[in-house]
Amino acid sequence: MKTNSTLFLILFLLITNSVSGQNLLNIHDPDRWGADQGERGTITEATFTIQPQGAYMDISMFLTISAENTFFSTDLLEIVLDFNLPEGAIVYDSWLWMLDDTTIVKADVLDILSATQDYEDIVDRNLDPSLLYRKPNGSYQIRIFPLPADETRRIKISYLAPAIWSDGKVTCGLPLEILRTSATLPDALQLITFPDETWTNPFLRGGNMVPFYEFDDPEHGEVLVAQIPSDLFGKNIQFSVNSPLQEGTAFVQKLVDGPDKFYQMIYQPPAIPTESEPSNVLFLLDHQDSYTSLSTSDILSEVKKNCEAFIKPSDQWNFLYSSDNGITQLSDQWLDGSPESLFSNLGNLPDILDDASDLFPLLDQGIKFVKETEGSGDIVLVCNSASIAWTLHADSLINLIGEDDIRVHIVNYQTEGFYYEIIWNGPDFYTYPNQTFYTQLTLGTGGTLHGSMEGSAGVWSSIPATLRNIKHKDEIFELQTSMSEGFTYQQYTPAFFGQSQNYDQPIMEVGRFTGEGDLEIEFSGIGDSSFVFDMVTVNESEMDAADSLTREIWMGHQIRDMEAYVSNTGDQQEIIELSKAERVLSKYTAFLALDLEQGAEPCFNCWDYENFIIVNTEELEEKSENITIQTFPNPFTDFVTITIEMEHAQSSAGYGNEAELEIHDRFGRLVYTKNQAYSINTDNYQIVWDGSGNSGTKLPSGIYYLTVKTGETVQTVPVSLVR
Repeated sequence: MKTNSTLFLILFLLITNSVSGQNLLNIHDPDRWGADQGERGTITEATFTIQPQGAYMDISMFLTISAENTFFSTDLLEIVLDFNLPEGAIVYDSWLWMLDDTTIVKADVLDILSATQDYEDIVDRNLDPSLLYRKPNGSYQIRIFPLPADETRRIKISYLAPAIWSDGKVTCGLPLEILRTSATLPDALQLITFPDETWTNPFLRGGNMVPFYEFDDPEHGEVLVAQIPSDLFGKNIQFSVNSPLQEGTAFVQKLVDGPDKFYQMIYQPPAIPTESEPSNVLFLLDHQDSYTSLSTSDILSEVKKNCEAFIKPSDQWNFLYSSDNGITQLSDQWLDGSPESLFSNLGNLPDILDDASDLFPLLDQGIKFVKETEGSGDIVLVCNSASIAWTLHADSLINLIGEDDIRVHIVNYQTEGFYYEIIWNGPDFYTYPNQTFYTQLTLGTGGTLHGSMEGSAGVWSSIPATLRNIKHKDEIFELQTSMSEGFTYQQYTPAFFGQSQNYDQPIMEVGRFTGEGDLEIEFSGIGDSSFVFDMVTVNESEMDAADSLTREIWMGHQIRDMEAYVSNTGDQQEIIELSKAERVLSKYTAFLALDLEQGAEPCFNCWDYENFIIVNTEELEEKSENITIQTFPNPFTDFVTITIEMEHAQSSAGYGNEAELEIHDRFGRLVYTKNQAYSINTDNYQIVWDGSGNSGTKLPSGIYYLTVKTGETVQTVPVSLVR
């Protein structure tokens, strides 16, 4: 039986303002109010940059947004982009291009109440801000104003995403769901990464052999660029590099940032002999075409892949799914978890799912199958159904389970048919037809609920997260780190994708240290009947120099830890001050980019990656006719020679004029300055920089920006420091 939900949807639309998804790009007129006040916007161009940073990867999203194909004619439109990031993401930067599309403003961090009020006041005055903040459910929203109906606006959002360390690779999913919010998909995503001796062999998993091409950019040196076509935006595409973690060792990076010292450590523990308890796992699949933009063949492929990864030989499993012929059961009895059984029986599943939702009967039959056979087990429902499911249905299913140990877990991959509630003088929020049903059923049975509506990044991370929760065992193990000539402290253990939690996964640690010397690691664990001990010493000479983003990684964990223990406004204010000082987003702060008329400073060191690949040498020479800067070697380790040619200096420049050299880090912080006299008769002069700040402290590895200022012009080039 197919459930008819038309009447319910019509009634729901009458009491809500607009239909949307959790990832939503909405264009609207802030002076209008009503159910038709918004339309889906368009992402016309998209470029992502990605670079490994130890336990995390640094991702920047450059998006160009328009109101094309909407009915609006006003020049005072507002962009509202709602989006999800992976669990544990750390947002650390936001840029806004002004309407001239050349001036870039780097957003400031303010407490969220002040930032929101300032944004709304500016919108009322028709000026030019953007506002980025984290929503209560863990997702994010950025607002940009104004958007002229026939123009575009450009933004950049930078964040650190947890990396997955396994099988000799370090991987990270790409947030392609954000691009699918566009009314018309951009032709391709330009993905840029940078060659690095530590992170070798970058490639795209699930990308149908999309290659990286080398480009020798005159500004940035060698870069690697891949063009991901739009027909892959609905797939699980992961960026991957070779792991620098060698067997029997640990990978350690350290950052000395003035008086502050930070480290990252990734360690693969030895195996602990243990026997996992057998599990009974029943998969239920239910699908409706109109409520997702994802391919059911991709969903099925991902379910099968994770089934093979998590089901062990001692387990039992089965599949039920809704089809045009009613509820179809893969087998009338439990199947064993041997590799041979998985291979042969998974091949009997269909390649695609029918548009034939039968949600309640499917759950009813699945629960009865478990009760009548083993009497206990885990049911994993993977669905996008918007069928009507009232609270009574959840109660009746929970009552059907009764005293049996049956847990229901739900992965909701719905991407269409959500409802966006806009509350006057209150926070906006999302809802969807089965929200109450899903919540009550999972809570009532001790199961889990994952999906984009619950703040998850997407179905690709939700499926393994659900199965990992089922198969998780509480092995007892402990890890201690110390310095041979100092000590470590204030450690945080990033625990994502099973890492740092399961004995067979890498253990990660981000902490601070004092002193110096070797890092000593002690691991101990106990399995069913045996004790395991391991000790690893990482020599100081073997530690890699960390990028300055290691500081932001530690600060991100510090802020999340503080947020979990807020008991008064004083605690909130402490988080706000730390967030502002470190430029790391918290639940109590927001990134606000103001118009130049409001006192914002243009960012001279903010580089526009959106088009730098296609900038040619002639264009660059035309832009810098007064100053030419050359750097050698670049990248450098000990020192770099900066050659500055003044051959085109204006005749008004006489003897005694000065050129000022400023060096900023990737966050725009000034780290080094030097003045150099020049004259109109000087062809060129040189400055040697050894990678130290003004205080003489050696700076960490990373990209730095050399800016030369004269009375006539300003020119900036990047240089890479590799310790």
